[in-house]
Amino acid sequence: MESAYYRSRLPHIVPPYATFFITFRLAGSLPASIVYSLKAKYEKLTSYHKEEKLRLSKLRKSYFKEFDDQLDKKGFGPTYLNNPKIANCIKNELEKYNGDYYDLQAYCIMPNHVHLLLDTSIQEYSLTNPIRLDKILKRLKGSSAVKANRLLKKRGSFWQKDSYDHLVRNQREWQRVYAYMLNNPFKAGLVENYYDWPFLFGCNES
Repeated sequence: MESAYYRSRLPHIVPPYATFFITFRLAGSLPASIVYSLKAKYEKLTSYHKEEKLRLSKLRKSYFKEFDDQLDKKGFGPTYLNNPKIANCIKNELEKYNGDYYDLQAYCIMPNHVHLLLDTSIQEYSLTNPIRLDKILKRLKGSSAVKANRLLKKRGSFWQKDSYDHLVRNQREWQRVYAYMLNNPFKAGLVENYYDWPFLFGCNES
């Protein structure tokens, strides 16, 4: 049975024991004007297709791609994750919860955002009560923000409050998401071959 919560008027479908593709970004990594423009465009389009689930799903994927393309332009905001010490800090926090809250199937740490592919079905056997995805992300982002800020000797928000999450429903979709993550450093012009990006991990199976 699917469950959902809403943040910034965007739906987050988060059934227990499922696999998710997640993206979260640094605070201030995009100007408010761009964020507002993308959300306004998405909400306008979805208002015409409230009952068409397939169309809504395609629109949400399109919204994410436009958002991610803007992040890859690297023309705005901080790029703390370019610092190997900070990227390693995030990597360590991702791995800390691996095996308890989720099976970490893949990740890609970009200069200003992070992509994750997580399977939470492990909770069915490791936890008495499942922990919803937004609660997992709150713990993950909270602990990594504290440690990253300490390394940077700064205070204030490290991550943007909201995150993008997408329920991965089948093997075909899993492969599509996996390929997208591995290709991201190349698409952003950071490396000539995806395997040259140091903060990229994938198990190549589900």
